[in-house]
Amino acid sequence: IGIRVVSADHVQGHEFALGDSYTVTDTDAAVFSDDNTPALTIDKTPGSNTIRFSSLGDATLTKAGADQTSGEYHVLSGSTFNLYRYVGTTELTSANIDTVPLAGTDTTVWQPITQTDGTTAATGTPVAYTSGSDGVLKSATGSVLPKMEVGTCYALVETASTVGYTTPTGQWAIKLVRNNGVVSLDTTNILAHKGTDGTLPPAFATSLDIGGTATSGAFVVNTPIFVLPKAGSVPFNAMLLVGFGCVALAIAMESRRIHRTKLSFAPQHMK
Repeated sequence: IGIRVVSADHVQGHEFALGDSYTVTDTDAAVFSDDNTPALTIDKTPGSNTIRFSSLGDATLTKAGADQTSGEYHVLSGSTFNLYRYVGTTELTSANIDTVPLAGTDTTVWQPITQTDGTTAATGTPVAYTSGSDGVLKSATGSVLPKMEVGTCYALVETASTVGYTTPTGQWAIKLVRNNGVVSLDTTNILAHKGTDGTLPPAFATSLDIGGTATSGAFVVNTPIFVLPKAGSVPFNAMLLVGFGCVALAIAMESRRIHRTKLSFAPQHMK
């Protein structure tokens, strides 16, 4: 059997031969065993004797946003996202991210994750990942984001936001990296892709004061929609009181100015 390794991450430096810890059972359907983590994914083209190895890793994303009234951050439920795998040939950077199509518009560049196990397809409906009561993005079956290939970009697309918060038209390009044997989300190099209106999505946060507690993680932050307080509400009544107070103060100051002006022009008594 002729085997050619076309890319390697976790298995880099290994020699592949029969009797190694990796075993090939068929030229068209390869099965491998590996006692290391993370797991391996295999991209085998039948008849080509070419096997592609790549490491997989996990990422947990949490939705959060600031309260319009208090300004305090809270986790947000009800925001929905889709995930797309980058299949383009050009390496994505902050300098060229806006030159590639937005995910969801061109399957030759971005292919949707159509199964919770991370399967992609040129056609099909992307899996919807919605933030729950803890803010964590999960599918309808309760699974978190699927395992992603280390070093491969994925587009995170927000399709619906929590009520009271804006839905960005821009998207994020995220990827996992390996540092000292540990795979994690590369939060220092998240690429922001401008939306159709030319605006960027909000920046990710790695630490937020959630409900008065400093919390670390990978937070997808949303911007609240500014809404004027409704009549009868506490903020509205407070605004009315402040407004009336300002008017009363202005009237009092004007009355005092007029009184002083009259005194300055009062006739002087003749001696």
